[in-house]
Amino acid sequence: MFGNLFSARRLKWRGPLESRAAQILRGKNFISGKQSSGVWRRNAPSVGKVVLRYGEETLINCASQNRDRAANWFLVWIFGLSLRKQREFTEGHQFPIICFDSGSDEDPVDRNWWIRESENYWADRDYGDNGYWLMDFSGKFSGMNWNDQEQKIRRSGELRAPELLVAEAAISILQVHQMSVILDWFHFGPTIDSQGRRIRIGEFNGRGMVIVGEPKNVDDVMLRVVTLYPRDF
Repeated sequence: MFGNLFSARRLKWRGPLESRAAQILRGKNFISGKQSSGVWRRNAPSVGKVVLRYGEETLINCASQNRDRAANWFLVWIFGLSLRKQREFTEGHQFPIICFDSGSDEDPVDRNWWIRESENYWADRDYGDNGYWLMDFSGKFSGMNWNDQEQKIRRSGELRAPELLVAEAAISILQVHQMSVILDWFHFGPTIDSQGRRIRIGEFNGRGMVIVGEPKNVDDVMLRVVTLYPRDF
């Protein structure tokens, strides 16, 4: 969507300071490495040693879209933890909120299906590229099936966010700012489960995030997309 609007300047730019990023994105749309470290009890690089990998013009552009309510961009420090590591950590450290829906005796739906061994290849996988990511939580492309969404995403120049990044960011944002960014809808992700279904994750309410496998030809207003802004360098 943004193409190479500021490509010449981006090649020279080594990234603004974290404090400048927070100023541009008006605070609540920025989760620093220090804040994420406090949530996940892991070490992020100290202030002054972090490369944001986004130019200032990109951050200004995203902030402008936020003000116009055309998007809901967050700049979030991501550790890239697998979904299972996130669940184990949040349950083991007794978070004040439930992060993942594990079902109940009254619930006929198996909410723990993704813990089975058959799903190890994706549910245990870390992302492997930590650092800052710009993520749009406005919930794009609702009412479309996965393929139609994908065409829209490719034309925009953005990327469909991996489910584990969406979950980690959503938990960090809720812990820091007490707001759920996927409260009543699902992110339709890129991952394919052992039954050939695409993963959707969302409805982050008092019962925790729901993770479900969905055929990609399904279209529903609750099936939307969180996108990543590709890094500038």
